[in-house]
Amino acid sequence: MEIGRPSFAVHVVTVIAALPVVGFENLLYGAALLYLSCLVFDSTTQSFDRRKQVLVVSSIQDEVKRYITKKLRQGVTILYGHGGYTGKDMRLILAMLFPRQAADLKNFLRETDPRAFVVIYDASEIFGRRFKPLNRERTKPLIRTGTEAQSLQPKKQTKNHARTGFSQKVKE
Repeated sequence: MEIGRPSFAVHVVTVIAALPVVGFENLLYGAALLYLSCLVFDSTTQSFDRRKQVLVVSSIQDEVKRYITKKLRQGVTILYGHGGYTGKDMRLILAMLFPRQAADLKNFLRETDPRAFVVIYDASEIFGRRFKPLNRERTKPLIRTGTEAQSLQPKKQTKNHARTGFSQKVKE
């Protein structure tokens, strides 16, 4: 989450209010330094959680998968795709890596499969297992009326089946 930019907006009001006291030239210097400090603040806070999303299509997929899981000690997800140009079915390897690991993977691929297709994205936030947990959300029951409510009534709970209720997620 960016904090520097909203902070900049609030502080600009203070800097503008100081115009009669400090003068226009000093106001410009102050605004420029304030802007830079907010950019540095945002960059610093975001760098703690920075990852790279890597998508790889390679002729040596088992070796690439083994390199990521064993050498880099990161998980992979195999996606199935269909080449729009070639018309061939293919597997794609998806991994979330630290920037240094992405560079190591590029070097590995450069040496072992120079014809590999690699896409690397900046991932600013990743939620899920081994990453940040998703925030828990409260549930609020849906209100139904008339025949709609009768047709949507959950089945009675049986010994082997949990009852399914109707709920709507509400953000706190």
